[in-house]
Amino acid sequence: MIKLHILNAHDKFTPYQEQLKNAFALSVQRVTEILPISDIDVVFYLDPESIISEFGIGGYSPSGDRIMIAADPDNANFSTSLEHEFLTTLGHELHHCSRWRTVGYGNTLLEALVSEGLACHFETELRPGIIPFYAHALKAEEIPDFFAKAIPSLLDPNYSHGEWFFGQNDEIPLHTGYTLGFELVSRYMRQQHKEASQLYDEPAESFLCLPGQEVVENPTKL
Repeated sequence: MIKLHILNAHDKFTPYQEQLKNAFALSVQRVTEILPISDIDVVFYLDPESIISEFGIGGYSPSGDRIMIAADPDNANFSTSLEHEFLTTLGHELHHCSRWRTVGYGNTLLEALVSEGLACHFETELRPGIIPFYAHALKAEEIPDFFAKAIPSLLDPNYSHGEWFFGQNDEIPLHTGYTLGFELVSRYMRQQHKEASQLYDEPAESFLCLPGQEVVENPTKL
């Protein structure tokens, strides 16, 4: 079972509870049609600081059995996102849960790039033809340069997640990590003719093929 827990002592979610429950049920049905996963608690809670402002909600999965979805009902996009973005937000996090239960989310930059790239591709699998905006945050001509910049940190467990994914470095644009991960996974998926739903347990090292280069067989030489 995938169970929804709405933290609503403040009553701010009360006008949206039926809409939220319906969106949740439909999303779980859609996701589990292509990704075999269950036994997860999904906690929906008030936290305006942790949302994606374009959606009014934002997800996080700290383990293989729990998903946290922050929400701000005062955000202008909130109600619309329950209809149009909840599926992919939940799907993204459920893919992470599947990965947590197998190879793990990861501790290095490479592992994070692959985990996020796969989850973004799973969003596109759920909603064909639509790439998450954070997965194409760079211009095509910028991608090789940022891959080159990432190479020295790929196997570093002390890399800065905030810098690569959340724009906490002026030299690395916001969402760069999601974009690089999406590109890295894209090439592997084309080579293997597989979807993200089939690759949730694939080790990160399998994806070491940079755009325009051959597969890197020995990551220690990067």
